[in-house]
Formats: sequence, structure tokens, C-alpha cells
Amino acid sequence: MTGTIPNFVHAAALVLMTVLMWPAEAQQQQQQQRPPAGAQTQQRPAPAAPAQAQPPRGPLDDATIAILNVDLILQKAKAVEGIRSQVEGFRARAQEKAVKDDDALRKEEQELARQRPVLTPQAFADREREFRGKVGAFQRRTQAVFREIDVVGNQAMDEVRKSLGQIVDELSRQRDFNIVLSRSQVVYARASLDITDDVLQRLDRALPQVRVAQPQEPKE
Repeated sequence: MTGTIPNFVHAAALVLMTVLMWPAEAQQQQQQQRPPAGAQTQQRPAPAAPAQAQPPRGPLDDATIAILNVDLILQKAKAVEGIRSQVEGFRARAQEKAVKDDDALRKEEQELARQRPVLTPQAFADREREFRGKVGAFQRRTQAVFREIDVVGNQAMDEVRKSLGQIVDELSRQRDFNIVLSRSQVVYARASLDITDDVLQRLDRALPQVRVAQPQEPKE
């Protein structure tokens, strides 16, 4: 028994020395591993958040389909016919004014050519430059007028499309269909699926006419 005591003491001494020396050695190792002052440390990217599990989806509703000839409605609706008539009137008046302005420019061009022999080269160049400026202004003004007519026409058609969407939504609730396909996208469908006539009648009652705004005159 007595012979084993020194072994325990020696073992305890080794353990104690290890415990006492570890902080110094650990500090030395940390100093060795620590980057020098001023050196940039590379940060580890944050771990990605775990993907959230998607909640289970319920069963899909059965598809109940209806067919709608949108092109036909946008041709035959009373409101569309009225819009078309108003836009054509704006275009006719703009075209008439453009023809008159063009005739006036042609006469001015002819008069300039007639006066060329009696004008100095500098005077003729000045008159010609002024005339070309008038021609450019005429072209820009005419193009702006017709663009404005297109704008007010499209704005009026937006009212028709909005009303059409509301009618289709209302009809879908009444007849319990949940998909409406355009007739142009369907190769074949039974006539009983077509709701075009019903939608057209409702649209004519709900929106018999739309006033097209007066096109604004372009600024010079």
C-alpha cells in the first residue's frame, strides 16, 4: 500500500502542473493564432435560415369553364360603336385642318420660288430657312393631334373593358363558373358554354354609351 502512494502524488502533481500551465500555453497559442493588429478578419457568413415548411394545400376546385368572344363584344357593343363614331369625327376634323394647312404651305412654297429671282442669295436663304421651320412645325403638330385622338379613344375603351370585367365577374357568381376563356384561344367548345350574347346584352344595358374626351390642342 505504501508503495503506491508516490504514484498518486506524482499523478496529482502532473495534473496540477497541467492545470496551472494550460492558461499560459493556451494564451500563447491564442496569441499565435490571433491575427496581427490592423489585419482584416474574414467573417463567416450567417447560417441560412431553415426553409419553412409549406402548409398543405387543400383540394383544388373543379374547373367550370365558360367561353367569351371578346373581339365580337368590342366590335358590336353600343358603347364601342359610339366611341368609334366620336373618334372618327375627331379624325375627320383633324384631317380637314391638316389639308388646309398643307395647301397654305404649298402656296407659300410656290410664292417663295416665284420671288427667288428678285431676292438676294442671303435673303432667299433666310426665307427658305423660315419656310422649312414652318413645315417642320406643321408635321409635328399634325402628328401630335392624331396621337392625342388615339389617347382619348383608348381612355374611353378602358371604361368599356372595366365594365366588361365587372359583368363577367357578376355572371360567374350567378352561374358558378370559375374559368373564362377567350373564344380565339379555343379550338372547340359546345355552344352551351358560350356566354357572349348574355354578356353583350348586359354590357349594353349597363353602359350604353361613353363620352370621349375632347382631344387637347398640342402646344407649339
